[in-house]
Amino acid sequence: MNKAKYKCSGGQFFAQFLPGLRFKKNKINTSRHSKIRVLQNGRAYYFYKKNSKMKTNFLMKSLNENEFSSLFDLIDDQLAETGAVRMIVDKERGFPCRVSLDNPAIGEEILLLPYQHHKTNSPYQSSGPLFVRKQATTAAMAVNQIPVILMNKPLSLRGYDEKGFMKEAAVTEVDALSDQIDIMFSNPSITYIHIHSAKQGCYNCSVERV
Repeated sequence: MNKAKYKCSGGQFFAQFLPGLRFKKNKINTSRHSKIRVLQNGRAYYFYKKNSKMKTNFLMKSLNENEFSSLFDLIDDQLAETGAVRMIVDKERGFPCRVSLDNPAIGEEILLLPYQHHKTNSPYQSSGPLFVRKQATTAAMAVNQIPVILMNKPLSLRGYDEKGFMKEAAVTEVDALSDQIDIMFSNPSITYIHIHSAKQGCYNCSVERV
């Protein structure tokens, strides 16, 4: 065991720690580190140990095309009764399809609609707006593949247990997403993860262990 001196909001203190641990006030990428709780004189301090490599394979899952295909046959007044709106894509980004997990092309027809993305008998059931493109095909992602719609934006991860209760949450960028998923799945109580856009809060896709 090593002994080192650190500064924190409570002043200076000594803590015994394993080699490679760093105090949380240091400038580190916490999404690439595992958090470790250390008790010192009755107080809890948090350190981070850098992860050596990814240990958990994952699979990102989209919504199923069969849930939405019939909606495109409705006229606008019928869509309005469900809270949905028909739109035409007018720019390359900003309309991410939650079925294909890709960005539709300019000129494509899409629907903006309310959707219950977390169907669970717990206080954490949740719904929100999302886009679906016409004639979208359910995405077939490869193991550890990250879809296009998650690129170039801050992301919010929410880890749930088998009863639909949130156990952990984190915010990350896409370049650290795989590491953050690995960290979250290191908690054995977490059975699945939902990925949201950090700014708008919209649901993107789910993540499962494989």
